Amino acid sequence: MLDTGFDCPEVRNLVMARFTHSSILYQQMRGRGTRLSPGKDRFTIWDFTGVTLRHGDDEVPGEGGVVIVREPAKPHVQVRRLLTLDVHDEIDPTTREWVIVDEGGHAFLDVDETHAQALGAAFETWLNSQKFNSDQLRLLHLVKEQIKANAADLTLFESWRFDTPPLSMNGGFERARAVFGGEAELEAVLASLNSAVFGISTGQSEGNAIQPDKPLN
Repeated sequence: MLDTGFDCPEVRNLVMARFTHSSILYQQMRGRGTRLSPGKDRFTIWDFTGVTLRHGDDEVPGEGGVVIVREPAKPHVQVRRLLTLDVHDEIDPTTREWVIVDEGGHAFLDVDETHAQALGAAFETWLNSQKFNSDQLRLLHLVKEQIKANAADLTLFESWRFDTPPLSMNGGFERARAVFGGEAELEAVLASLNSAVFGISTGQSEGNAIQPDKPLN
């Protein structure tokens, strides 16, 4: 997704292929579609990462976003005031948002953000201990972003979630089942994932459950 430094008013479709917790960066990405152009009254966001859910955009099937009509450019450049920051403020490179750092160099994060980061780290640890093919990895990275985006409410990732946006836009449950070689194999992968990320056992055996190298159907 092109964000800053790109301006093409005729853009009518945005493909969100990256995730960000930064509301500023998200608005920049979203803003590529809000530019006014003759004959354009709406734009559509294709979200493959769950970033629209993270930032509260409404999901209405078949509807696009609202085109913002901006005021004409002012003839004179307005001088911008200097930005004054506390010496303990810095930009978090992972989110591009401002954070406050304590004397020990630790950034203050809210509870939900901390939980999301912890789930993401647990997911990566689990993923690095497995062996998946490229199609499986692409799907699992989408699952990871869904888990992080819904960290405040999610305690288990179940197979029916593949049929909810944005995973449903990637083929849903049928696609996930095909990628992992069958329903039993998919459920075994999710059982292993849930055990590692949420500490929840769903009754599947992790030792003989995952068959990542099984040929795709």
